[in-house]
Amino acid sequence: MLFPFSILSVIQIVKPLNRMKRILFILGIATICFASCSKLENLEKNIVENPKFIAYVDNEIGSDENTKTYLDKNMKILWHAQDELSIFSSTLNEKFQFDGQTGDNSGTFTKIGTGDFGSGNQINRNYAIYPFNKSCRIENDESFLTLLIPSTQYYAEGSIGKGANIAVAVTNDLNDRLLTFKNVCGFYRLLMCGVSEDYIKSIEIVGRNGEKLTGEAKVIISEDKLPVTTILDNENASESIILDCGEKGAKIGTSTSDADMTEFWIAISPRTFTSGLNILITNANGDQQIIERKTSQNFERNKYNTLRIRFDQSKTVNINKEKERNALIAIYNALGGENWTNNTNWCSEQPVGEWYGVDTDADGYVTNLDLSSNNLQGEIPAEIGDFSRLNRLNLAKAEEDEALPNNITGTIPEEICKLTSLEWLYLSNNQLEGQIPENIGNLVNMRHMHLWDNKLTGSIPESIWTGMSKLEHLLLQHNELTGGPSSNIGKAVNLTELWLDNNNFKTRLPAEICNLVNLRIFSAQCAGFSGEIPENIGNMQSLEVLELGGNNLSGTIPESLGNLANLKKVSFGTNGLRGAIPNSIGNLKTVEHLIFDNNMIEGNIPESIGGCTELVELNIHSNRISGAIPASIGNCTKLQRIDACSNNIGGTLPAELGNCGQLIWIDLAYNKIDGGLPAELGNLTNLEYIKLEDNRIGGSIPSTFGNLKKLHTIFMSSNKLSGSLPDEICQMSSLAVLHLNSNALEGEIPANIGNLTKMKDLSMGWNKFTGKIPASMQTMTQLEFLELSGNQLSGNVIDFAPMTNLKYLYLAWNAELCGIIPAEVFEKLAGYTIDGTKINVEEESTLQDPEVGQEEIPWE
Repeated sequence: MLFPFSILSVIQIVKPLNRMKRILFILGIATICFASCSKLENLEKNIVENPKFIAYVDNEIGSDENTKTYLDKNMKILWHAQDELSIFSSTLNEKFQFDGQTGDNSGTFTKIGTGDFGSGNQINRNYAIYPFNKSCRIENDESFLTLLIPSTQYYAEGSIGKGANIAVAVTNDLNDRLLTFKNVCGFYRLLMCGVSEDYIKSIEIVGRNGEKLTGEAKVIISEDKLPVTTILDNENASESIILDCGEKGAKIGTSTSDADMTEFWIAISPRTFTSGLNILITNANGDQQIIERKTSQNFERNKYNTLRIRFDQSKTVNINKEKERNALIAIYNALGGENWTNNTNWCSEQPVGEWYGVDTDADGYVTNLDLSSNNLQGEIPAEIGDFSRLNRLNLAKAEEDEALPNNITGTIPEEICKLTSLEWLYLSNNQLEGQIPENIGNLVNMRHMHLWDNKLTGSIPESIWTGMSKLEHLLLQHNELTGGPSSNIGKAVNLTELWLDNNNFKTRLPAEICNLVNLRIFSAQCAGFSGEIPENIGNMQSLEVLELGGNNLSGTIPESLGNLANLKKVSFGTNGLRGAIPNSIGNLKTVEHLIFDNNMIEGNIPESIGGCTELVELNIHSNRISGAIPASIGNCTKLQRIDACSNNIGGTLPAELGNCGQLIWIDLAYNKIDGGLPAELGNLTNLEYIKLEDNRIGGSIPSTFGNLKKLHTIFMSSNKLSGSLPDEICQMSSLAVLHLNSNALEGEIPANIGNLTKMKDLSMGWNKFTGKIPASMQTMTQLEFLELSGNQLSGNVIDFAPMTNLKYLYLAWNAELCGIIPAEVFEKLAGYTIDGTKINVEEESTLQDPEVGQEEIPWE
């Protein structure tokens, strides 16, 4: 027969059984069931499937007043929110968590999972440990438990705090569900006031003989004996106990009355400090006072010692500032401070704010550490995380400071993630390797993070996208990262600059990047991205620079690109893009650079291109673009560079091209352009380079070319040009390269061609030129390459001796060309042909005659 009882009934039953004053802890139950023998099987089944326990702390108060322990009538031990218990045996291995609020001792414990601690093969009792710890274990003979005594305990007002109440319990057998907890430690009860009102941040206990105070402990335990605890002296043992009083700290007043003083409880494993102990008390400002207790101090299990303390700020040192000074010294030692370019005042007695590169605030805390381009060598030490107010950290090498290198190696230390005040982090242009710390997102105030030009590997941490809500600049280019941004990138809505170039990402470009409506610069060239350009790229209304060249992108250029009203540069070159350039491109009224080269783009250059009135560069070479260059190109009056070579562009060159008076560079080679050269090209007085070779352009060269005084390079070979070479071409005083091979030009070479004194490469072979080689050519003293083969030239050749830089001379297949060339001229040549002429060499030359042809020279 089953008899249900309420919680109150349980209290009433347990109390007379134990005849003690106690606090009851109810684990996972609202009712307790007691079974008769006839129902034992059902009860055992319920125990296995859903075990339920009662737990309380035994006061252990006997009849002798001298044995009374700290659990007197004025003291309570409270369960704390999310407290966890270990309960285990041969049939149980489980974790329970308190689901009430701190101090609500009527709350219940709920099973939340299976523990990871070891247990013996045959355990015949239920064992429990508070607080829960994965490293708990029990020996096979059940003679003792091994548990972890934490090095950090937590303050609770009017109570023993979390981590300070370490207790164990054992039942008589597996069917016994009543857990009687016994504490394994003694206690230090500190009553504290101050000279002035203050907030205590932490209290640390340290033995004066280096005693091991926390870590793994062996606890001898049985159901009828008191626990005996010994700290194991191993690598996990610690020589201090810290009471953490929270972010704000525990308030202390000035009254010296016990009733008014603030009470702090610290658990200490039973021991005697033969040489005494030290108590380190730190307030919220980092001011620390050390209380020395030099006489023997004895702590017994479940008893407490009381000490009254008056915190006096005049007797303190600021440990935070001292910690920061030590951190700076550690940086000096780790990064080769003796060899720094500037190490003024470092490691001296001067205030740290007077050390080179260090700025402090009014309180003396380091806020800025700038050692950029200062010959730093070595690895960043862990102490980098010891600056509580550091706002800027710059250990980078500036690109322009080649003579002042930094060469920081190793990894970015995990401790850097503790710099929660940091807004600027510059570690670029070093030799850092390894992964970016996963917890870098703890830097919640970060605005500018520059890690470019290192050897960083791995993935971009998720915490950057989810934790750095204030991040504005993220520069990760020129590393060896392989894991690209995830869909969480869309959460970094304050980003204004994102640089990912030259990495090895093997991922798609996430569509969520389009959520970054404040992004002005997105540069990810040669970054390894695949997939398509997100269709909603046009949502990124703030974009000014969009660089995705040199990836493995496919698909088409999204029509929404035309929505980016602030765009100044777009680069999609060297990908696998198909389709046509969208007509919406004409909406980009501010765009200056359109770079779509080395793709498989088809269709025409849209007429709407004329709407890009700020356009400076149009680079569409090496695609499959066809159709004619639209006349609307003439609206792009700021255009400086056109590169559309290696396409299928046809039609004629529009006269409107002459409106683009800022043009410096034109490359339309290897297309199917026909018609003539418009005279309006002579209006391009800023033109320096024009390449039209391998087209179908006919007609004569306009005399207006004589206006192009800045033009230094002309490539017009392999066309259908005819007529004579205009005399005006001799007025192009900057001309250094003139290629007119394989056309139908005729007449005499202008007599004044020698005016082109900067000429280095003159190639006019395989035309129909007649007459003599002009004598004025002798003044072309910079000429290195002369190709006149395959014409109808005649008469005596000129004296080439004054042309001291000449290296290549091709005069073959001019049947009536004659004369004698001195051997010393030929001996200086790297290549020549005179086959099919009447030219003689004055005397035998050791130079072999190469094949007829043209050799490229460096400046082409």
